[in-house]
Parts: sequence; structure tokens; C-alpha cells
Amino acid sequence: MEGSIFILLIIYMLSVQSMGYSPYSTACQRSPDDHQISEESRLIKCLEKRYQKVTTLARPVQSSKASVVVHFGLSLIQILDFDEKKQIITTSIWKNYVWRDQVLSWNPIDFGGVEHIRLKASSLWSPDIVLYNNADEQIKEHEELVAVYFNGTVKWIPPAIFRSSCEIDMRNFPFDEQICEFKFGSWTFDENKLDLRLSNDTDKIDLREYVHSSEWEVSWTSAKRQIRKYQFFDDDPYPELIFTLKIRRQSTFYVLLLVLPCVLLSCLTLVLFWIPANRPDRTAVGMSVFSSFFILLLILVQSSPPTSASISLLGIYFCINMVLIALSTILSVIVINLRRRAFSHYAPKWLLSEKLDIIARLLLASDVLSIVPNSPRSSKCKLRRLGSKRASKINEKHNLETSDDSDDQYENADLYGEDTEREDSAKCSCLKKKIARRWLLVSSILDRIFFVTYFCTILLALAFVFPRN
Repeated sequence: MEGSIFILLIIYMLSVQSMGYSPYSTACQRSPDDHQISEESRLIKCLEKRYQKVTTLARPVQSSKASVVVHFGLSLIQILDFDEKKQIITTSIWKNYVWRDQVLSWNPIDFGGVEHIRLKASSLWSPDIVLYNNADEQIKEHEELVAVYFNGTVKWIPPAIFRSSCEIDMRNFPFDEQICEFKFGSWTFDENKLDLRLSNDTDKIDLREYVHSSEWEVSWTSAKRQIRKYQFFDDDPYPELIFTLKIRRQSTFYVLLLVLPCVLLSCLTLVLFWIPANRPDRTAVGMSVFSSFFILLLILVQSSPPTSASISLLGIYFCINMVLIALSTILSVIVINLRRRAFSHYAPKWLLSEKLDIIARLLLASDVLSIVPNSPRSSKCKLRRLGSKRASKINEKHNLETSDDSDDQYENADLYGEDTEREDSAKCSCLKKKIARRWLLVSSILDRIFFVTYFCTILLALAFVFPRN
């Protein structure tokens, strides 16, 4: 008889374990006052009494060598804020916990068929999973209710708002993409005590409840598990779950505020090179465009973090424009100075070279060539100069052959000398005009060279600033 009872007891224990119950499930006995309350209330009172015995600090396992397997997942609800200067992203998320608590198991037959209940998270043991790269105070989610099932399965989905650190790369601003990581792990338990795993073996963040942001668009997400060892914890293995979030900036606002004015100012700068260099309004227009780019650069600085790790290509584009406009203004001042000095200084040999004419035609400066003296005019000036020399020689010869001191001869000599002086002054005036116009040709050539340089530089800069897609 005793042997049969022992066998029946063993069969009962095996059946209990196969159904997922623990020995704690038989600890609750019905009292005379239990008929006044529901089966669910009686079950909750029973489970609370159990935890008063084992305390909420002890792991819910029968053996201290056993590990609690915790499945953890992340649901992104909304991106609330992204502070680029402080490199902090604020998100609203749901944390999904699932683990097995052997203390919280019962036989539904003993409690009127109740298979699941709700308990306070503070009244039972919960894993100490924290966000490692948190940039704010740790939030304690101990006020939300947890769902407990008869086999000891606990499901907990506490909402939370996290401010986590995220390294910012502003190189492609405002067409940039940022990658932020959320590192979760147990703060005190190693893998031998708490085995942290991804929920349902998923490899990404849950976006089913995501509320779209007006500034950021989620490109893709990922999740992975890794083991890390810390020297100050005797190299014990600590499991970590890393959730990666890649977001792309909605660039419409910044295109209208920064990029479009930048393109328009670049086109205005191209027109600047077609203004004659001797016009004072060219310098005024150049300084106005320079000031406009400087204001855009200040707006860009206010939107960027103060770091030298990654500099915005749009900011580099602004600086390139400002440098070229400053050089153009300096070039205008130099050309004006050369034009004014052309009437009082000797012209170098290269100034009268025909190579300048060839370069001018290649750079489409033919309009300047039309007012610059060509070779026939210069030969005419030379003929005038030769004619004056022959006249002086004839005059000298005539003075040697005749010795007549009549008044008519002196008058003829005076008239002839006046003609010579007129020819010399005309020759000097012709040469000065030619030198001045050659300097004008040089200034036009420099303008065309700088225009081509600016145009090519701007095209290359735009190719790097704007996204390839």
C-alpha cells in the first residue's frame, strides 16, 4: 500500500513539472473566508504570500546555480528630439520583457480555471536591465502592472522616455543620416545568473507602433547580442543587446532655408565677373554677396555641434564662395590700380605681345580686342615717328646748304618746328592710349580666367555637397 502511494506521488510530481508548475503551486490552501472573494483575488493573495517568503531580491529559481533566461525586445514609439549640439537623442520606447518565474506558477484547476493575472511590478522580482549609454537619470519602471501566466511566464512592457548619447556626423548636412545605438544589459548579473536574449530571436526594432517624425525618417533598424567581459568584474561574461537605429533627416526645410539661397547667391556671383573691373559697383556687389554668405554660415553654425570631428560640406561650400568673392574683390582693386598707373608707367614687353590677343580670343574676350589698337595702328604711329625724324634731318641739311638770313626762312623754320611738335605729341598720345587699352585687355583676361576657375570650383563643390541619389 505504501509503495503504491509513493508511486502515485512521483507520477503527480512528474505531471506537475510537465505542465510547467512548480512545487510552489501546492502551497496555497483554501481558508473559510475565501468563499467571500473571487478566485483571482485568492490567487493574488496566495502569490503575494509566497514572495513574502522568498523576497523580491532573490532570483526566482530553485537552484542558485540556475540562470534566469530573460527575453528582451524594443519597440520604438516616437523620436521626440535630437539635440545635435549635445549629441543626445530623446525617444519614446516600450521595453518588452519575458521571463520565467518559478514562484509565480499555479494549477488553474485549484483556482477556478484562472490562467493569467496582473500584479504590480514592485511586488515581484524583475531583471535589472538598464541602458548603458543613457545620458539622463535612470528611470525605474516599477509602477506598471505585469502579466503573469499559470506556468510562471511573466510579460512586462513598461513604457519609457530615454535620453541616450548618439555620435553625430554632420558631414552631409542637411542630407545626412545618423546611426544611433541603444545598449542594454544587466547592471549586476552576469550570464551565469541572468541570460539576456533577444525577444523571439528578432534582429530589429519593432516599428509597428511608430509615430512618424516631421524631421527624421527611419531608414532601417537592427539588433544583435554580444558578450562582453569587464576587468573590474573578474572578466565575467556579461551579455549585451545592441539595438541600432539609422535615421535620415527630412531636408525640405533646410533646402529652402540654406541650400536654395546658396545656389542663387552662387549664380549672382557668376554675374559679378561680367561687370567691368573698373566699375566701383562691382566691389560693392561683391561685398554684399560676401555678407550674405557670411549670414548663411552663421545660421549653419547654430544648427551644427561645436566639434571638429566632422565639418559640414555645406559650410565648406560657403567658405569656398567667400574666398573666391574676396579674391575677386581684390582682383578688381588691382585692375583699377593698374589702369590708373598705365598712363604714367612704361609698359613691359609682354604687354604688347600678340599672345595676349590669342588668349583673349580663347577666353571669349573679343569685345575687348575691338577697342584695343592692332598692328596697323601701331605701324601708323611708327610711320609718324619716322616721318618726324626725316623732317628734322632735311631741316638740318637745309640749314647747312643755305646761309640766307632772310625773315621768310626763319618763319618757315618756325612753322616746320611746330608741325614736328604736334606729330610728337600725337605719337605720345597714341602710345599711351594703346598701353591703357592693353592693360584693359589684361584685366579682362584675368576676369575670364577667374570666372572659369570659379565656375569649375562651384560645380565640383556642388557635386560633393548634394547627395548622389
